[in-house]
Amino acid sequence: MKIMRFHYLFTFMLIFSLGLLGGCQSEKTDMSEILGTVPADASAVITVNLHNLIEKGGGKIEGSKILPGKDIEDMMKRAVADSVSNRNIRAIFNGETGIDPSVAVFFIEGMEQYVTGYLADPEKFKEYVKNETSYPFTDENGVERSGNMAVKGNQFWIHANHNNDINSDDIARFAGLSEKLSFMNNPYAKHLASAEQDISGWASLNCIYGMADMSFATRTLVAMGMALVFTDAQSVNFDANFGKGEFTTTLSLLDSKCNPARFNLPVDRIDVGLVKNLSQSGDMIIAMAIPERLVTEIEKGLKDKNVPGVDLLMQSLGAIDGTCVFELGEDGMKGTLTTKGEGTVNLSDMLNEMFDANVTKDGKILHFTKGDEVSGAIINEKVADAFRGAMFGMVVSPDASPSTQIFKMHMRDMVTVMSPKEGSMELKATVSSDNEKENFLLTMVKSM
Repeated sequence: MKIMRFHYLFTFMLIFSLGLLGGCQSEKTDMSEILGTVPADASAVITVNLHNLIEKGGGKIEGSKILPGKDIEDMMKRAVADSVSNRNIRAIFNGETGIDPSVAVFFIEGMEQYVTGYLADPEKFKEYVKNETSYPFTDENGVERSGNMAVKGNQFWIHANHNNDINSDDIARFAGLSEKLSFMNNPYAKHLASAEQDISGWASLNCIYGMADMSFATRTLVAMGMALVFTDAQSVNFDANFGKGEFTTTLSLLDSKCNPARFNLPVDRIDVGLVKNLSQSGDMIIAMAIPERLVTEIEKGLKDKNVPGVDLLMQSLGAIDGTCVFELGEDGMKGTLTTKGEGTVNLSDMLNEMFDANVTKDGKILHFTKGDEVSGAIINEKVADAFRGAMFGMVVSPDASPSTQIFKMHMRDMVTVMSPKEGSMELKATVSSDNEKENFLLTMVKSM
């Protein structure tokens, strides 16, 4: 039990520590070498630019030690002083583990998940693990193994989804990969290797479906929908960055050549004027551009798939031609929908039934309201600017967010937009904190 508990905690603390504070490396980061030990058939790969995160987390480097800074020290002081997790984190910071905190990569091959990185002192690392678990490393054909940890040369691997097991033959295979058989043969590897973002990742859609534990029927339905909207969508890429007062993530779909997957449906932009014309504030605002040609394409696609009830549905949706935007507050809802100006009776009835709302018509605009006047923490004028150029946008306040309490304490709002880019679509989510002068990562750390 002791070795299993240690390996589980140490894996978590290693990922947490390296991801939070980073390590000592050159100004120009290149992860080509470590990505060369990730197999070409990996279904997901995530890299972390530790050089960026060390500064953003308030840490400094002194020799082989990571100096966590006052805020991290205060966080650890608030934790149980003699806990295993606190002891492991301090050991990583103090250089007692022998780990070289320069790069960290997480990857999935088949059903197996791994974390890998480099060792400044392999002997010190092995001694530390032995002291913590009472289990020494044993040599298995050139790979040294202890529980779910393995060492070959100056590189370590942790079998992240197994507490007490790792296959030494797999590790030997990873360490000896040729470039053709490694992830560096993936067209997207160059982007990950450059480490220009704080965190970057790539995953096949099949991996995403598997992690979501979708049934065969659900996966088939999602794949059919994806094929209707995008051409040859095969994988997902994302970048995440911590900045002053905000955390930003961008996500897009790639085709089989790792180019942006072409978006097949007609595109229009949100009419930001409609957003500005709503009430002054709310707790959630959602807007989407729905041009007539998009509605026509959706109708054609549904009919091609022999979806029942399409004609009845289009009697309502066929009247839409423009932007739909609505906002929610604690005591009410308010929205507007642009139409072709005629044939809106069925659409009005549908809105009334869906939202139990009062629907009125003003020229080509349908207004629907429910409850009292909408009010909340989000200022609509700023939202309109955030939605500019986007096809879809959503902003939520802390009160409407499902985030953790720590996150809500300093969250001002979260804005998500989907915008046309290079013939495809890019999804961008930005979480803003209440301290615009302090790096978002440090703000979160100080709240722990």
